[in-house]
Amino acid sequence: MESNESPHNRYEVGDEEATVAVVTAVAQEEGRDPLDLPPLYGTIDPDVLEAVARSEVGDEYWVAFSYCGYRVEVKSTGTVTVTP
Repeated sequence: MESNESPHNRYEVGDEEATVAVVTAVAQEEGRDPLDLPPLYGTIDPDVLEAVARSEVGDEYWVAFSYCGYRVEVKSTGTVTVTP
């Protein structure tokens, strides 16, 4: 049985800022230098993105948005998922 899920890749925010993690993840998917991508702040408020990625509240929070033709999801667990 075939899966209906699209291929995706997961990245961890780690010690870097969530905005840097997102741009780096999309650049890796594109095979491009992160500096060649458009500014992320034109797509989503960096403060909101960082707040979600660093949330320490018991519930899991996430935000999803489109960036450079990818669906990007950032979870409060520090996971970035990039889906074409």
